[in-house]
Amino acid sequence: TVMARHLFLSLSLGKNAANLTRSRVVLNEVLHQQGLNFPELVIENGSGLSRRARISTEHLNQLLLVIWRDSLMPELVSTLPVIGLDGTLKRRYKNHNLKGKAHFKTGTLNDAKALAGFFHAQNGKRYALSILIHDSRAYAAQPIVDALLDWLDTQNL
Repeated sequence: TVMARHLFLSLSLGKNAANLTRSRVVLNEVLHQQGLNFPELVIENGSGLSRRARISTEHLNQLLLVIWRDSLMPELVSTLPVIGLDGTLKRRYKNHNLKGKAHFKTGTLNDAKALAGFFHAQNGKRYALSILIHDSRAYAAQPIVDALLDWLDTQNL
């Protein structure tokens, strides 16, 4: 969270001190250069820990697909936890057939649960996947997320 905020602020480094407003402008310029328009996007503090932060799953997936095609994709993907092996996903799927099959960033706050990244299915295909749940019972959605991942792993889409 601190590192994410500093990374976001580094977008506006220059002759003046970095600030959130300029970092938002730079981010929007980069998105525009990539042909991406996310009118609902709200980045409050850059840390990801904000009740005001907003992005749609459609746009998050579009961003993941742009990242996948970028020459720096391996560096980004290597920073994401691997399910069942490390980070926030070390314990989840540890003894499951999904172990090692995805690089995902997770997020959990009261009334919110998120999972986004890249899934490597049995059929050899890779999928960008974004799940954003905003509900007072978001914590109870884990079995549904697990079932979706199991289903996606066995499909030939």
